[in-house]
Amino acid sequence: MNLYSLPNFVVSIYALTLGIITFVKGSRNRINHIFLLMSLSIFVWLFSYGVLFSTNDYGIAMVYGKIGHAAAILLTPLVYYFFIEILGPYRKKIDVFFARLAVLLAIFFVLLMIYHPLYLPSLTRQFWGYYPHGGPLMVVYASWTYFVAFRATFILWL
Repeated sequence: MNLYSLPNFVVSIYALTLGIITFVKGSRNRINHIFLLMSLSIFVWLFSYGVLFSTNDYGIAMVYGKIGHAAAILLTPLVYYFFIEILGPYRKKIDVFFARLAVLLAIFFVLLMIYHPLYLPSLTRQFWGYYPHGGPLMVVYASWTYFVAFRATFILWL
């Protein structure tokens, strides 16, 4: 383990602990279920990137890079679902539909990342460890993420 991976491991454990505590305090509450899923996604993302930064093996780094990125992709619709759940009776059917569509698109992006070399083609070696190098298809994912984040912020603002 190198010093640069330590914050990832510490924050990943913190996120997981926070999610578990929140879930245990209110396991019947749907918001707590979604919060636990968000916390698990954050944990997998950061922990995987901690391993990614720590390893010297390119193959292992690529596997953990893809696992971490998949968790980050799934985090976007989970945050959107969380915001919709917070709205309760003020949420609109179109936003629930869009949240479900966001989950389907997230699954599509995960599959695209796993199977298409133009999404996550390689890793670059930095002074802190390996880091994923996004391909041209990652621009589509980034645009989608910005749109979902903007929509989530907009519905909270309304």
